[in-house]
Amino acid sequence: MPVVLDVFRYWDGVPLQTPIRTVYDARGRRIRKIVAGDPDITYDYYYSGYQVVEVRQDGDADPLEQYVWDGRYVHSPCLR
Repeated sequence: MPVVLDVFRYWDGVPLQTPIRTVYDARGRRIRKIVAGDPDITYDYYYSGYQVVEVRQDGDADPLEQYVWDGRYVHSPCLR
């Protein structure tokens, strides 16, 4: 079952007006981010192992972001 966290951003101790809801899978990877608004904006994250390879906005077929990872170091994206 995914874990859902509501995050409120603060600036100098004052909460910002846009709450963000994040959803994590059982491995602790963020799989969805929902930015509250009118309408809400949803970002879906797709992984290969623990490395994010694609981000899509509002269920679009075309990706918003794509990542290519360096084979020498696991935490080193070489192209975004």
